[in-house]
Amino acid sequence: MPIQRFRFGGGSAQVVAFHSVGPLEGLSNYLGTNATVTYINGVMSLGRATIATSFSRTPDNQSLPGLNVEFFDNEDLSGIPKTQVDQHLTLGQSFDISTIDFSEIDFANLLTYTSSAERWTGYYVPKASGSFDIFVQQGGFSPSGFRMYVEDKLLFDSWDNQKFILMTPWIGRVPAVIEAWYPGQEGGTALAEILFGDVNPSGHLAATFEKHWEDNPTA
Repeated sequence: MPIQRFRFGGGSAQVVAFHSVGPLEGLSNYLGTNATVTYINGVMSLGRATIATSFSRTPDNQSLPGLNVEFFDNEDLSGIPKTQVDQHLTLGQSFDISTIDFSEIDFANLLTYTSSAERWTGYYVPKASGSFDIFVQQGGFSPSGFRMYVEDKLLFDSWDNQKFILMTPWIGRVPAVIEAWYPGQEGGTALAEILFGDVNPSGHLAATFEKHWEDNPTA
């Protein structure tokens, strides 16, 4: 959770607030001088982690930096692809509705969809032994999914663009979970009032967080 400010939606729900209260500010304002609020920055953002991760096209991580990329004009990864080299595994940009000029969009052309697929191949050679997090982040506007292989073993399979939150690896190790999904610009204030019992957190979410993917009604 961001300690300073909330992000107000994304895609078509994106709103730039005139004023916002994040969790740290909300808790500090509520407690005043009665307590000291300590915090940590938390995990690195996925976008920053992507840029900070270096790959190599050879196992020795010395001679050929980057990833081999193949572009196919189908979803079967068949035929002769176009190729290039990328330094990081990224595709597209974060969707920012405030930068769109709708007068320049040919909406009739949006109905013509041409299938395609991309494949990145390379090596990640760690500088030291340890535990490493592997992640994939995909925007909600993407029409297709993804697969990730590590050492020729299928690790993630979301080729049909199934999006869900997997909580089973950690949900049993935390005493409570607060889902501040639609916080609003006073989200930090609201969070403090919930944590300290001024408000009963009895709101209804607009979605269900299933424990297993099989529990999802669309599974």
